[in-house]
Amino acid sequence: MRVFVYEYLTATGIGRDPASPEHGMYREGRAMRDALVADFARVTGVDVFAFPDEAAPVEAEWFWEVCRAAVSDWTVVIAPETGDTLSDECRSVESHGGRVLGPSREAVRLCADKVALANHWRANGVPTPATSDREPTACELFPVVWKPRDGAGSTDTFLVRDRFERAAALAARDPARPMILQEFVPGTAASVAFLCGPREQLPLLPAFQRLSGDGRFRYEGGELPIPPDLAERAARLARAAVGCAPGLLGYVG
Repeated sequence: MRVFVYEYLTATGIGRDPASPEHGMYREGRAMRDALVADFARVTGVDVFAFPDEAAPVEAEWFWEVCRAAVSDWTVVIAPETGDTLSDECRSVESHGGRVLGPSREAVRLCADKVALANHWRANGVPTPATSDREPTACELFPVVWKPRDGAGSTDTFLVRDRFERAAALAARDPARPMILQEFVPGTAASVAFLCGPREQLPLLPAFQRLSGDGRFRYEGGELPIPPDLAERAARLARAAVGCAPGLLGYVG
């Protein structure tokens, strides 16, 4: 079986410049790509390949067309959900006769839309912060979180603690991006990843997330293992969140 691992940022060069605001996502995308390639290479009977970082745009486009249509049996797509990029790249694979080894496009669209996903979780009894698609006003019950509706990598994400920080966030964010408003839930951030198959969703070890203290929630690394009682609680909540979302397949965070 031949598997092509396509990572959007490294293939297109977006975020390659260390000064780019997408550089953090570029590095994380490269790490995910390399980890997947290494894991697939350990599986008997699997040939795996991916774009090199240094591929020129013309070479990358040619190679991408060949891989989608003819060379690979399956394609794993790694891309940010921002601007429907992940959904669009999956559709592109399928339109060229390829097969995506991952979640359905319906699942991608649901999980990429933070308002739709919050409503879906609430309807299925999964605890989630109150979410609406509006701007913060000067009369909010502060603090609140204001962030992109389809964001990734903590881009344009703000903890707004008073009307002065509201004004600063309004001035700093990208006005072209649809935003959402959420209640701020204090506590220790944690994450749980799952390996999702057709018959089982297997949680991996829960981990603490270290986030920046500047009100922008930038990811600064993880820590594991975490205390067993907190790990059990995190896994239970995450299992409920993942279990009610149809069409998930593969690695899901």
